[in-house]
Amino acid sequence: MRADQRNILYGCHLRRLLCCAFSGDEHLSKLINTQREKKQQIYKIDTTNSNNEFCLTSQNSQIEPENVRTFWKLSNNGQNGPVSPLFENRNKSPVFHDMDKSLEILNMVGSMEEVQELLKIYNEFECARETTADLEIKFPFVVVEGLDGAGKTTITGILQKKLEAELYCTPPPILEHLRKHFTSLPEIIARAYYQVGNYIVARQILEECQSKAVIMDRYWHSTAAYGIANETSLTDMPPEGHCTYNWPPSLLKPSIVLFLSVTEETRQKRMTNRHGETTFEEKALESDIVFRKRLNEAYKRFVNPACVEIDANGSVDSVVEKTLIALKEHET
Repeated sequence: MRADQRNILYGCHLRRLLCCAFSGDEHLSKLINTQREKKQQIYKIDTTNSNNEFCLTSQNSQIEPENVRTFWKLSNNGQNGPVSPLFENRNKSPVFHDMDKSLEILNMVGSMEEVQELLKIYNEFECARETTADLEIKFPFVVVEGLDGAGKTTITGILQKKLEAELYCTPPPILEHLRKHFTSLPEIIARAYYQVGNYIVARQILEECQSKAVIMDRYWHSTAAYGIANETSLTDMPPEGHCTYNWPPSLLKPSIVLFLSVTEETRQKRMTNRHGETTFEEKALESDIVFRKRLNEAYKRFVNPACVEIDANGSVDSVVEKTLIALKEHET
């Protein structure tokens, strides 16, 4: 990234994306951007001041990411405080319910070469929209969700063979080379990247499901759940029934969503067998029990479709059996 691009991103555009200026007596104080050399900052909303204003104060985080990602966590001081302001204004929320908002966010940082490439890829798929717009899926579209280490890769691979289905994942391979760049950026931009991936893969799945079933490793639920968990505390998460948990009307809806639930002990054991670079979210899952709670709680609150929870603590065979039973029950 060029120096001028970095200044744009962590200057005026970052403030436009994340300062979330509120009207009336509610406003947020200026957000201070963290640099590579500085510790990650966590921001708290102070609602106790005499003017009933929202003010941000910072404290050091226990997590020190190796990348330059700015992790804005808005948490509430009171035990029964209001919903995080980000989720009361859908224009500021990191959970996207349409493609237009994702494109708007990306265009704000459109001078970046990676963003230009992402938008070019998306536009190529958008041109094919007319060929799929009127189609409906004829075969099951099954999504498997879960935290890192829950067993998604193993289970989706087995289900693919048993159901003679095609296997998909998000972000799709065509965007994978951009993932490291976008996950180093502020949360709202990272979520916009993942949302583009969701819409691209939805186009592919819609065509695939005309002739065979599709098994999907993660989809919109993951994109939204991490956006929620990264930007809230347990006390200011959107409550059950909040519009944040509704499925995007314009995004292809799966036939069923299975959520693989495991204990932290099981998850940690499975993670030890992984190789490669550890992601920001994986570090947060390992070191922050409250983050894990927020993430699990977000998955439980999604509706239409809600997640069907599968106890994935046992052997691979037992988990596969449970998922097949869940799929059979869903058909009836």
